[in-house]
Amino acid sequence: MILGDNYSKAREDFRRARRTASLQQVIAQITGKSIDLLPYSEISRRLRVVGGSERGLQEVPLENIVGSVGRYSDYSRSFLPLLDSDRERWAGVMVEIVSPGRRGLPPVDLYKIGDVYFVKDGHHRISVAKRLHAKYISAYVTEIATPIPISADVTPEELILKEEYASFLERTQLHKYFPDAELQLSFPGLYATLDEHIKVHRYYMGIEALHEVSFEDAVKHWYETVFQPITSMIRELAVLHEFPGRTEADMYVWISDHRIFLEKELGWAIRPEKAALNLIREISPRVKHAFYRTSTGLLDWILPIDVTTPRVAGAWRKYKNQDDHLISDILVPIDGSKNSWYGLEQALVIAGRENSQILGLHVIGKNGKSNTERVKKIEKKFIQSCEDQAVKGHLTVLKGEVAKVINRKALLSDLIVLNLDHPPQDSISARITSGMLDIIRRSGRSVLATPHIVTNLNRIMLAYVNSPTSREALFLSAYFAGRWGSTLGVVTVCASEDKAIKIQAPVCAYLKKRQLVADFYQKTGYVSEGILKTAEEYKADLLVIGGFNRIPMVEVVLDMTLDQLLRESSIPILICQ
Repeated sequence: MILGDNYSKAREDFRRARRTASLQQVIAQITGKSIDLLPYSEISRRLRVVGGSERGLQEVPLENIVGSVGRYSDYSRSFLPLLDSDRERWAGVMVEIVSPGRRGLPPVDLYKIGDVYFVKDGHHRISVAKRLHAKYISAYVTEIATPIPISADVTPEELILKEEYASFLERTQLHKYFPDAELQLSFPGLYATLDEHIKVHRYYMGIEALHEVSFEDAVKHWYETVFQPITSMIRELAVLHEFPGRTEADMYVWISDHRIFLEKELGWAIRPEKAALNLIREISPRVKHAFYRTSTGLLDWILPIDVTTPRVAGAWRKYKNQDDHLISDILVPIDGSKNSWYGLEQALVIAGRENSQILGLHVIGKNGKSNTERVKKIEKKFIQSCEDQAVKGHLTVLKGEVAKVINRKALLSDLIVLNLDHPPQDSISARITSGMLDIIRRSGRSVLATPHIVTNLNRIMLAYVNSPTSREALFLSAYFAGRWGSTLGVVTVCASEDKAIKIQAPVCAYLKKRQLVADFYQKTGYVSEGILKTAEEYKADLLVIGGFNRIPMVEVVLDMTLDQLLRESSIPILICQ
C-alpha cells in the first residue's frame, strides 16, 4: 500500500514536472533563450576534443550537468522531462529513491568537458534528483581533453565562438607553446584578424632575418612580442573596466585596428597605449566618456574634471622608460597666423633635446576645405621648419571646433604646445568660454603655453604648492634639470615664509635624492605677482606649475592665478597634469 501511494505521488510529480517543462518551452520561444541540453556529439566536434581519462567515482554538482550523449532532446537544460512516454520509468526511479528501506540508486555515467558534464547513462536518475532539490549525485566520470574551457551556462552562440577558438588553436598550436595563453574572443569572425596579424608579423620577420621564417617561430614571436605586451598594457590601463563583457583578445584586436585607423587618418606613428586611451575616450560605453563626447558649455564647467578625463597626475608617463626620453610626441596646433608659428619653434627646441616627433594639427571649420592654397602653404612651412631642425614631423588637417579637436587627439601625445595668442580674460564668462583653459582642463596632457617668444629653456622656475599636479611639475622640472642641464629655481608663495619653507621641505629632499641643486625662494602676498616677480629676478626662461586640482566652477570663483599667469607671463608656462 505504501509502495502504491508513493507510485501515485511520483506519477503526479512527473505531471507537474512536465507542465513546468512545457511552460519553459513557451517562455523560450518568446525570449529566444534556449533551454535545450547540450549535445555531446556537437560539442566534442566543435571543441576538437581528444581522448579521455577515467576519473573514477565522484560527487558531481547537478547544476553542472547540462548535456547528454544521446538524449539531449528528451530533457530540458534543467533536466525536466519533455516526453510523456517517460512517465512510468521516471516515476519508478522516484519510488526507488523515496521509498523506505531502499538502498538508493546506482551512480550515473558522465563525460566531462571543461566544467560541463554530459550524461552517458542515468538521465532519469538525474532528472529525479534535481526534482528532489539534490545538490550532488554520485557518478563515474570520464574527462575528455580539450584546450577550450566551457562552463555550464554556455549558450549556442558562445559555442560558435568556442568552435572558432578551437580551430584557431588547432592552426597555431598556441595552447601547446603557451599553456596559459588566453585568446578568447566575444565576436564571431575575429580569429581571421588574428590569423592576418600573425601572417603579417611572419612576413616582416622574414624581411628582417633575410630568410623565410617558419610558421611556428612566427606564432611564438608574435605572441611574446606583440600580443602579450598589449594585453599587459590592457590590464595596466584597466581597459576591460571601460568595456564590460569584452575579453583581452577583443581589446587587442580593437586597439590594433584603432591604431591603424589613427595612423592612416593622422599620418602619425601611434603607440599602443595612446591608441588604447584614445579608443576609450572615443567609443567607451561608460557614462563619463559618453558625456565627454556630447557635453558642451556651462555644464562642462560645473561638473568635476574627473567626469570626463582620468585625473591621475603623471599617468601619461606610466609606460615610459624612465632612463629614456619622456616626451616622444608633441602636439602642436597651428592656425597659420604669424604668431602661431612661435609654438612650433618652441616645440622644435624640446623635440631636438627629446628626440620627439612633432604632431602638427591644423583645424578648419566643419565646412572648410583641406586642399586650399592657404592650407598647402601652412603644410609646406611646417615641413620645412621640421626639416631645418632635423626633427620628424607631420601635419594633419581636421575639421571641427579647435578646442574639441585638440582635446580628442591630445591623448595621442605627451605634451601639447599652444600659442598664447588668446589668454583667458579677467571675467567668469571669459573663463568659461576660453578655448585654452578648456584644453588645459580636459585634454589630460600637460600644456606648454608660449607667448610671442622662443626660449632655450635653460633656466627653469618651478612654482610649488604641494598638490598632486604640483608634484608632477616637480618631477618634470627635475627631469629637465637632470636631462637637459637646465638650472632650477623653486618658489612658493603663501601666508608666511615659515609655511613656505615647510611646503618646500619635500622638494629639497626629492632633489637631493636625485643629486640636483636648486635655488629656493619663499614669498608672501599675491600668488601670481610673487611667482612672476621671482621668475623675472631669476631670469627664468620657463615657468613650470601644476594644473587644475579642483572642480572647474570652484576654480572659476576662487582661483584666478593661472589666468593671471597666462595673461602676464613673458616666458613660456608649462602647466603640468
